[in-house]
Order: sequence, then structure tokens, then C-alpha cells
Amino acid sequence: MASILILEDNYNLASQWREALRAHGHAVDISYTSSEAIALSDGADYDVFIVDLIISPEDVPIRDSGRNFLTHLNEKAAGRGSPPMVIGVSGFRPGNSSDVARTVFYTYRVRDVLMKPFGAADLVGLVEKLVVAGTPAGGE
Repeated sequence: MASILILEDNYNLASQWREALRAHGHAVDISYTSSEAIALSDGADYDVFIVDLIISPEDVPIRDSGRNFLTHLNEKAAGRGSPPMVIGVSGFRPGNSSDVARTVFYTYRVRDVLMKPFGAADLVGLVEKLVVAGTPAGGE
């Protein structure tokens, strides 16, 4: 079981993802703003973060609050020697905008990217793959 924090401003999507992940035994918290995600991540140890790149401008005056949270995660992890396990999600469309999202996520050391729309089963599978890959030998 993994402890997961979702940063997603779409309430319905975040709820669907939480329920799918909980059904597979994971503990899940949801944040709808980067400031809330920062507070939650500072107060708990999460195994996996699921981060939407674009969060509604209510959180910050510019459309990059997912980037704000990713910056915070990487700064927090700098002393640990390994980046956090982050799955980036984005609804960038049309054309080559998915390449833009992937480039941004690469810059922030995101482990993998899912482009919206995707199924909850895709997310669960990716989380479980990352958790297994990130678990040291012996399961410690």
C-alpha cells in the first residue's frame, strides 16, 4: 500500500482517481490547489504524488501552480539524493502540446506522464509499477 497525494483541480476526476486507488489498497489525499498540496506534503510522507500541471488560476495568478508544487517537491527532496515519485497528468491539447507538457514534466524530474483523458485503471497500474520499482529489496 502506498500513501498518495493528488493535486488536481477537477473535483470529479480527483474523486474518481482516489476511489480507484483506494480500491487497490492505497491511502489517498486530494488537494485542489498548490498551496494546499505544499501544506499537506510538508506535514506527511507520501510515496507517490499525482500532479496536474495546470491548476485553476484561483490558486495563483498564473497558470502554473502545478509547477509551483513540483518546484517545492524537488527543493524538499534535494537533500535526500533522490527525487520524489511523481506522476504528471495534463490535458494539454491540441497538436504538439503533449510534447510541451512532457518537456515541462521532464524539467521537474517527473517519473511518468499520463495525458488526459485516461482511465483510472491506467493510473492505478502506473502507481503500482512505480511503487514496486521504488521499493528497495526486501520491501523496506
